[in-house]
Amino acid sequence: MAEARKQSLIVVGPGERLEELSAALVGLLARISGAGVRLVGIEDLAQLLLLRASSGELLLDGDLVPAEDLGILRRFLEGRTGWSLAVVGEDEQALAESGLLGLARSRFLSWPPDLADLRALAGSGPAAGRPAPPKPAAPRPEVAGRSAPARPPAPAARNGTWDLSALLDDVIVGRAVSEQSADYDFQPAGELRVAFERDEASLMLDGFFALAEACAGPDQRVEVRSRAAGGEALVEIVFPPGALTDGDLPTLLGGGPFEGPRELRTAAEGARAAEELCAALDGSTSLGTARPGRLLLALRLPLA
Repeated sequence: MAEARKQSLIVVGPGERLEELSAALVGLLARISGAGVRLVGIEDLAQLLLLRASSGELLLDGDLVPAEDLGILRRFLEGRTGWSLAVVGEDEQALAESGLLGLARSRFLSWPPDLADLRALAGSGPAAGRPAPPKPAAPRPEVAGRSAPARPPAPAARNGTWDLSALLDDVIVGRAVSEQSADYDFQPAGELRVAFERDEASLMLDGFFALAEACAGPDQRVEVRSRAAGGEALVEIVFPPGALTDGDLPTLLGGGPFEGPRELRTAAEGARAAEELCAALDGSTSLGTARPGRLLLALRLPLA
Protein backbone atom coordinates (compact mmCIF):
# COMPACT_ATOMS: atom_id res chain seq x y z
CA MET A 1 0.00 0.00 0.00
CA ALA A 2 2.77 2.45 0.92
CA GLU A 3 4.40 2.06 -2.48
CA ALA A 4 1.10 2.69 -4.25
CA ARG A 5 0.71 6.00 -2.45
CA LYS A 6 3.95 7.27 -3.99
CA GLN A 7 2.63 6.99 -7.54
CA SER A 8 1.83 10.07 -9.59
CA LEU A 9 -1.80 10.72 -10.41
CA ILE A 10 -3.30 12.34 -13.52
CA VAL A 11 -7.04 13.00 -13.35
CA VAL A 12 -8.52 13.32 -16.84
CA GLY A 13 -11.82 15.07 -17.56
CA PRO A 14 -14.36 14.14 -20.23
CA GLY A 15 -14.19 14.85 -23.95
CA GLU A 16 -13.01 13.29 -27.20
CA ARG A 17 -9.78 15.29 -27.27
CA LEU A 18 -8.84 14.01 -23.82
CA GLU A 19 -9.69 10.45 -24.85
CA GLU A 20 -7.13 10.81 -27.65
CA LEU A 21 -4.64 12.42 -25.29
CA SER A 22 -5.08 9.68 -22.69
CA ALA A 23 -4.57 6.97 -25.29
CA ALA A 24 -1.31 8.66 -26.33
CA LEU A 25 -0.24 8.95 -22.68
CA VAL A 26 -0.93 5.27 -22.00
CA GLY A 27 1.21 4.32 -24.97
CA LEU A 28 3.99 6.65 -23.88
CA LEU A 29 3.92 5.43 -20.27
CA ALA A 30 4.29 1.86 -21.46
CA ARG A 31 7.60 2.82 -23.11
CA ILE A 32 9.03 4.90 -20.25
CA SER A 33 11.13 3.01 -17.76
CA GLY A 34 10.25 3.92 -14.19
CA ALA A 35 6.97 5.73 -14.94
CA GLY A 36 4.38 5.04 -12.24
CA VAL A 37 1.63 7.37 -13.36
CA ARG A 38 -2.02 6.40 -12.86
CA LEU A 39 -4.67 7.84 -15.16
CA VAL A 40 -8.00 8.39 -13.42
CA GLY A 41 -11.00 9.42 -15.51
CA ILE A 42 -13.93 11.52 -14.29
CA GLU A 43 -17.12 12.65 -15.98
CA ASP A 44 -18.40 15.16 -13.42
CA LEU A 45 -16.09 17.77 -11.84
CA ALA A 46 -17.91 17.34 -8.54
CA GLN A 47 -16.11 13.99 -8.30
CA LEU A 48 -12.90 15.94 -7.67
CA LEU A 49 -14.12 16.69 -4.16
CA LEU A 50 -13.94 12.93 -3.40
CA LEU A 51 -10.25 12.68 -4.36
CA ARG A 52 -7.96 12.23 -1.37
CA ALA A 53 -4.54 12.21 -3.07
CA SER A 54 -2.55 15.24 -1.90
CA SER A 55 -0.85 15.83 -5.26
CA GLY A 56 -1.38 15.23 -8.94
CA GLU A 57 -2.23 16.79 -12.29
CA LEU A 58 -5.75 17.68 -13.43
CA LEU A 59 -6.22 17.60 -17.20
CA LEU A 60 -9.34 19.29 -18.64
CA ASP A 61 -10.64 20.32 -22.05
CA GLY A 62 -11.17 24.04 -21.56
CA ASP A 63 -14.01 24.16 -24.08
CA LEU A 64 -16.03 21.65 -22.04
CA VAL A 65 -15.81 23.23 -18.58
CA PRO A 66 -19.11 24.94 -17.66
CA ALA A 67 -18.76 28.39 -16.10
CA GLU A 68 -20.73 27.20 -13.08
CA ASP A 69 -18.02 24.60 -12.34
CA LEU A 70 -15.28 27.19 -11.87
CA GLY A 71 -16.15 27.35 -8.19
CA ILE A 72 -15.58 23.61 -7.79
CA LEU A 73 -12.20 23.89 -9.52
CA ARG A 74 -11.21 26.88 -7.41
CA ARG A 75 -12.05 25.10 -4.15
CA PHE A 76 -10.27 21.96 -5.30
CA LEU A 77 -7.03 23.72 -6.27
CA GLU A 78 -6.96 26.12 -3.34
CA GLY A 79 -7.49 23.28 -0.89
CA ARG A 80 -4.89 20.98 -2.45
CA THR A 81 -1.67 22.87 -3.09
CA GLY A 82 0.06 19.77 -4.47
CA TRP A 83 -2.27 19.73 -7.49
CA SER A 84 -1.90 21.61 -10.78
CA LEU A 85 -4.26 22.12 -13.71
CA ALA A 86 -3.49 21.73 -17.43
CA VAL A 87 -6.19 23.28 -19.62
CA VAL A 88 -6.28 21.85 -23.15
CA GLY A 89 -7.51 24.09 -25.94
CA GLU A 90 -6.80 26.01 -29.12
CA ASP A 91 -7.45 29.62 -28.06
CA GLU A 92 -5.36 30.58 -25.02
CA GLN A 93 -6.82 34.10 -24.86
CA ALA A 94 -10.41 32.80 -24.77
CA LEU A 95 -9.56 30.38 -21.99
CA ALA A 96 -7.86 33.14 -20.03
CA GLU A 97 -10.97 35.28 -20.36
CA SER A 98 -13.12 32.37 -19.15
CA GLY A 99 -11.24 32.40 -15.84
CA LEU A 100 -9.75 28.91 -16.17
CA LEU A 101 -6.19 30.12 -16.61
CA GLY A 102 -6.58 32.44 -13.63
CA LEU A 103 -6.99 29.51 -11.25
CA ALA A 104 -4.14 28.54 -8.95
CA ARG A 105 -1.34 26.56 -10.62
CA SER A 106 -3.13 26.39 -13.97
CA ARG A 107 -1.44 26.45 -17.37
CA PHE A 108 -2.44 26.29 -21.02
CA LEU A 109 -1.75 23.14 -23.04
CA SER A 110 -2.10 23.78 -26.77
CA TRP A 111 -4.13 21.32 -28.83
CA PRO A 112 -2.81 19.18 -30.37
CA PRO A 113 0.02 18.79 -27.82
CA ASP A 114 3.55 18.11 -28.94
CA LEU A 115 5.75 15.27 -27.73
CA ALA A 116 7.45 17.45 -25.10
CA ASP A 117 4.05 18.20 -23.54
CA LEU A 118 3.16 14.51 -23.46
CA ARG A 119 6.48 13.55 -21.92
CA ALA A 120 6.05 16.23 -19.25
CA LEU A 121 2.60 14.89 -18.37
CA ALA A 122 4.03 11.37 -18.23
CA GLY A 123 6.67 12.50 -15.78
CA SER A 124 9.68 12.04 -18.05
CA GLY A 125 10.44 15.65 -18.90
CA PRO A 126 9.78 19.19 -17.68
CA ALA A 127 6.76 21.19 -18.80
CA ALA A 128 7.34 24.75 -19.84
CA GLY A 129 7.75 27.01 -16.86
CA ARG A 130 7.50 24.29 -14.19
CA PRO A 131 9.85 21.69 -12.71
CA ALA A 132 9.70 18.10 -13.81
CA PRO A 133 7.43 15.96 -11.64
CA PRO A 134 9.04 13.07 -9.75
CA LYS A 135 9.40 9.73 -11.50
CA PRO A 136 7.68 6.88 -9.69
CA ALA A 137 7.64 3.05 -10.34
CA ALA A 138 5.74 1.15 -13.17
CA PRO A 139 2.90 2.24 -15.43
CA ARG A 140 -0.49 1.37 -14.07
CA PRO A 141 -3.31 3.17 -15.85
CA GLU A 142 -6.49 2.74 -13.83
CA VAL A 143 -9.77 4.48 -13.53
CA ALA A 144 -12.26 5.83 -11.02
CA GLY A 145 -15.62 7.47 -11.48
CA ARG A 146 -18.34 7.16 -14.11
CA SER A 147 -16.24 6.95 -17.26
CA ALA A 148 -12.65 7.33 -18.31
CA PRO A 149 -10.47 7.48 -21.36
CA ALA A 150 -8.10 4.82 -19.97
CA ARG A 151 -10.48 2.25 -18.55
CA PRO A 152 -9.02 -0.86 -16.89
CA PRO A 153 -10.53 -4.25 -17.60
CA ALA A 154 -14.02 -4.36 -16.13
CA PRO A 155 -15.07 -7.32 -14.02
CA ALA A 156 -15.76 -10.11 -16.49
CA ALA A 157 -19.27 -9.85 -17.89
CA ARG A 158 -21.27 -13.01 -18.39
CA ASN A 159 -24.86 -12.99 -19.66
CA GLY A 160 -25.16 -9.33 -18.70
CA THR A 161 -23.75 -9.87 -15.19
CA TRP A 162 -20.43 -8.98 -13.58
CA ASP A 163 -18.52 -9.69 -10.36
CA LEU A 164 -19.05 -7.19 -7.54
CA SER A 165 -16.08 -8.62 -5.62
CA ALA A 166 -13.81 -7.77 -8.57
CA LEU A 167 -15.12 -4.21 -8.60
CA LEU A 168 -14.48 -3.92 -4.86
CA ASP A 169 -10.88 -4.96 -5.46
CA ASP A 170 -10.49 -2.39 -8.28
CA VAL A 171 -11.91 0.45 -6.16
CA ILE A 172 -9.83 -0.42 -3.10
CA VAL A 173 -6.60 -0.63 -5.11
CA GLY A 174 -7.46 2.70 -6.75
CA ARG A 175 -8.03 4.43 -3.42
CA ALA A 176 -4.77 3.07 -2.02
CA VAL A 177 -2.84 5.58 -4.16
CA SER A 178 -3.92 8.35 -1.78
CA GLU A 179 -1.42 9.49 0.80
CA GLN A 180 -4.34 9.90 3.20
CA SER A 181 -5.80 6.46 2.56
CA ALA A 182 -6.39 3.95 5.29
CA ASP A 183 -4.78 0.50 5.18
CA TYR A 184 -7.32 -1.81 3.56
CA ASP A 185 -7.77 -5.50 4.35
CA PHE A 186 -10.10 -6.97 1.70
CA GLN A 187 -11.42 -10.51 2.12
CA PRO A 188 -13.80 -11.61 -0.66
CA ALA A 189 -15.61 -14.95 -0.38
CA GLY A 190 -15.93 -15.82 -4.05
CA GLU A 191 -17.73 -14.19 -6.96
CA LEU A 192 -20.84 -12.07 -6.49
CA ARG A 193 -22.63 -11.91 -9.85
CA VAL A 194 -24.78 -8.79 -10.13
CA ALA A 195 -26.58 -7.08 -13.00
CA PHE A 196 -26.99 -3.45 -11.93
CA GLU A 197 -25.02 -0.45 -13.28
CA ARG A 198 -21.30 -0.90 -12.59
CA ASP A 199 -20.37 2.79 -12.70
CA GLU A 200 -23.11 3.71 -10.24
CA ALA A 201 -21.86 0.96 -7.93
CA SER A 202 -18.31 2.34 -8.22
CA LEU A 203 -19.43 5.82 -7.16
CA MET A 204 -21.44 4.34 -4.30
CA LEU A 205 -18.43 2.42 -2.99
CA ASP A 206 -16.23 5.51 -3.22
CA GLY A 207 -18.68 7.44 -1.05
CA PHE A 208 -18.77 4.75 1.65
CA PHE A 209 -15.01 4.21 1.61
CA ALA A 210 -14.43 7.96 1.92
CA LEU A 211 -16.43 7.91 5.18
CA ALA A 212 -14.45 4.93 6.50
CA GLU A 213 -11.16 6.66 5.63
CA ALA A 214 -12.25 9.95 7.23
CA CYS A 215 -13.00 8.09 10.46
CA ALA A 216 -9.96 5.83 10.35
CA GLY A 217 -7.33 8.38 9.36
CA PRO A 218 -4.12 7.48 7.50
CA ASP A 219 -2.67 3.99 7.93
CA GLN A 220 -5.41 2.64 10.20
CA ARG A 221 -7.11 -0.58 9.20
CA VAL A 222 -10.35 -0.70 7.21
CA GLU A 223 -11.65 -4.25 6.82
CA VAL A 224 -13.82 -5.09 3.81
CA ARG A 225 -15.61 -8.41 3.41
CA SER A 226 -17.90 -9.54 0.61
CA ARG A 227 -20.04 -12.69 0.43
CA ALA A 228 -23.41 -14.02 -0.61
CA ALA A 229 -26.02 -14.06 2.16
CA GLY A 230 -29.71 -14.89 1.88
CA GLY A 231 -29.80 -14.44 -1.88
CA GLU A 232 -28.09 -11.04 -1.68
CA ALA A 233 -24.56 -9.67 -2.04
CA LEU A 234 -23.38 -8.56 1.40
CA VAL A 235 -20.52 -6.08 1.68
CA GLU A 236 -19.29 -5.29 5.19
CA ILE A 237 -16.97 -2.34 5.86
CA VAL A 238 -15.48 -2.33 9.37
CA PHE A 239 -13.54 0.72 10.54
CA PRO A 240 -12.68 2.71 13.70
CA PRO A 241 -15.20 5.40 14.68
CA GLY A 242 -12.65 8.21 14.82
CA ALA A 243 -14.47 11.34 15.94
CA LEU A 244 -17.91 9.72 15.66
CA THR A 245 -19.87 8.93 18.82
CA ASP A 246 -22.70 6.47 19.34
CA GLY A 247 -25.09 9.42 19.27
CA ASP A 248 -23.94 10.39 15.76
CA LEU A 249 -24.77 7.03 14.18
CA PRO A 250 -28.59 7.24 13.98
CA THR A 251 -28.53 10.47 11.94
CA LEU A 252 -25.43 9.86 9.82
CA LEU A 253 -27.28 7.81 7.18
CA GLY A 254 -30.84 8.60 6.20
CA GLY A 255 -31.75 10.49 9.38
CA GLY A 256 -32.18 14.18 10.09
CA PRO A 257 -29.43 16.79 9.81
CA PHE A 258 -26.02 15.41 10.74
CA GLU A 259 -24.86 17.24 13.85
CA GLY A 260 -21.65 15.31 14.30
CA PRO A 261 -18.05 16.56 14.15
CA ARG A 262 -17.45 19.26 11.56
CA GLU A 263 -14.42 17.46 10.11
CA LEU A 264 -16.66 14.52 9.18
CA ARG A 265 -19.55 16.43 7.65
CA THR A 266 -18.24 16.30 4.08
CA ALA A 267 -17.64 12.56 4.39
CA ALA A 268 -21.11 12.14 5.93
CA GLU A 269 -22.68 13.99 2.99
CA GLY A 270 -20.79 11.72 0.59
CA ALA A 271 -21.99 8.64 2.47
CA ARG A 272 -25.58 9.88 2.28
CA ALA A 273 -25.22 10.33 -1.46
CA ALA A 274 -23.79 6.80 -1.62
CA GLU A 275 -26.78 5.52 0.36
CA GLU A 276 -29.12 7.08 -2.21
CA LEU A 277 -27.19 5.32 -4.98
CA CYS A 278 -27.44 2.06 -3.06
CA ALA A 279 -31.21 2.47 -2.79
CA ALA A 280 -31.41 3.24 -6.52
CA LEU A 281 -29.68 -0.13 -7.11
CA ASP A 282 -32.41 -1.78 -4.98
CA GLY A 283 -29.98 -2.20 -2.10
CA SER A 284 -30.01 -1.23 1.57
CA THR A 285 -27.48 0.00 4.14
CA SER A 286 -27.05 -0.11 7.89
CA LEU A 287 -24.50 1.44 10.23
CA GLY A 288 -23.81 0.22 13.76
CA THR A 289 -21.19 -1.15 16.13
CA ALA A 290 -19.30 -4.26 15.02
CA ARG A 291 -17.31 -4.71 18.22
CA PRO A 292 -15.73 -2.35 20.76
CA GLY A 293 -13.85 0.36 18.90
CA ARG A 294 -15.09 -0.67 15.43
CA LEU A 295 -18.10 0.34 13.34
CA LEU A 296 -19.83 -1.83 10.77
CA LEU A 297 -21.29 -0.36 7.57
CA ALA A 298 -23.21 -3.14 5.83
CA LEU A 299 -24.48 -3.01 2.25
CA ARG A 300 -26.99 -5.50 0.87
CA LEU A 301 -27.42 -5.58 -2.89
CA PRO A 302 -29.41 -7.89 -5.19
CA LEU A 303 -27.61 -10.77 -6.82
CA ALA A 304 -28.33 -11.47 -10.47
